[in-house]
Amino acid sequence: MTNSSRIAVCISGQIRTSNEKLREISKKADQVGADVFISVWKQRAGKTIESGPRHISILRLFGGVVAMFFPKNWMYQFETMFRDWKNILPDKRPVTKAELLEIFPGAIVEVENDRPELDLPEEKNSLRMLYKISRCNLLKKNQEKLKGYKYDRVIRVRPDMLVDFNVLTKPELEEQDLLVLPRRGNSLHDKYWSGSSETDNTMADLYEYSLKHRVSSWKGIHQELTDYVAKKGFNLIWAQATISDFVAFGDYEPDEKCGIASRFIEILRDENQVDQSGIHPTVLKIVTSLLQNARDYSCFETSIQPDVEVVAQLETLLKESNRFDQNWSLLPVVTLAFACDSRFTPHERALFAWRVLLDDALTWKSWLGFRIQNIVQLLPDRGAELLPFVTDPNNAPDLDSGQDIAKRLANLWERRWKEFDRASFLQCHAEISNAFFKSRDVRSAIYDHLWEKNRQEELIAFARLLVEKFPEQKNTKVLLAKTERHLNLN
Repeated sequence: MTNSSRIAVCISGQIRTSNEKLREISKKADQVGADVFISVWKQRAGKTIESGPRHISILRLFGGVVAMFFPKNWMYQFETMFRDWKNILPDKRPVTKAELLEIFPGAIVEVENDRPELDLPEEKNSLRMLYKISRCNLLKKNQEKLKGYKYDRVIRVRPDMLVDFNVLTKPELEEQDLLVLPRRGNSLHDKYWSGSSETDNTMADLYEYSLKHRVSSWKGIHQELTDYVAKKGFNLIWAQATISDFVAFGDYEPDEKCGIASRFIEILRDENQVDQSGIHPTVLKIVTSLLQNARDYSCFETSIQPDVEVVAQLETLLKESNRFDQNWSLLPVVTLAFACDSRFTPHERALFAWRVLLDDALTWKSWLGFRIQNIVQLLPDRGAELLPFVTDPNNAPDLDSGQDIAKRLANLWERRWKEFDRASFLQCHAEISNAFFKSRDVRSAIYDHLWEKNRQEELIAFARLLVEKFPEQKNTKVLLAKTERHLNLN
């Protein structure tokens, strides 16, 4: 685009970030000389669990470490198990038009009260989001009518993520072109899009379109968005413009997550809450202990050292349970607790962690990537101890390391996986390996740890492994060359 091109940035939805983070968005809009239009709800809030995947919502509410110790069934039954869960959320002061104008000088701003009638049964926020997109588009259209011109490029973005607007303004586009972000399963993300002013008008009409079938045939926002752009015949162009995603940028602050975790633990200790939720007393005791340990680790920098009595409690609980009983969801989180326990050797901790990852790959694939990233933070060698298992399917021995706890956990896992055959194991191994090396954060954590500890042989072996895994990526070859120079191998 030319320097004289007119650019509009439309920010719409619910503000979940601090004003400091909103200033970062303002700076990015300033860099492309954009006019800013804002239509948001008055109530500032953080992520709840009322829309979107429950496991991601729990992750955003409690943070990575604490979320790792939620049993699977607790995540997916959270609202029914803990009816007063909203009491754990922090109070946030309302958004005002004046503060937004101070952050975005010259912007055209609209702040509205919530509209509960826009709730959808399974996606509370989706129709609200489309409504605010429509309202923000109307602000833009009114400005165009007032000024007597059309914007050459319009970028629509959520207020809880940071985007590089340069990426979304540079490409020359035809009228039917639309810059979008692809999502798994051949669907589209709702995070941002960019196109002509007329294209944005059409996209904003998705709100009115959705009202017509909001209950009878609603497929979820990502699929609805995908079907809509196909119906309108847009030419989609992939654009990766994310600097900081909503999971991080729009997240609760660390002190807020500590408060959420602490208030939730108080709920677990309240007999009235326990009676309402119908949780088995032993299950409640085990999970409360693990979550408190994780909360203390996250908030007060204590170590994670689970009470060994938790294994005896688990053994008793599972003694008569069949392999489909929900109580088996405790086994991975108990095993994970011992993977974080510094009383065990790094090798033993890796064995515990590996078994948890295998279970995720077998029963909970959507959680595997999150689990890997957070386990790496909790292990003493930042994931380097998992490399022998991740790279070679023949190098994953049993948990039985000679210690009593390991033997007892190994026996429980044997009962859990009676029908886990070699073919299933190899499939799970491939999925873990793929997710492990796919994560840039994991690769960086391992490399930085080996560099810091001056473990030279492992460092060069890891750098060479990355080149082998990603031969098409230039940055892996650059990293290998840097490592060789550092170790004087040239």
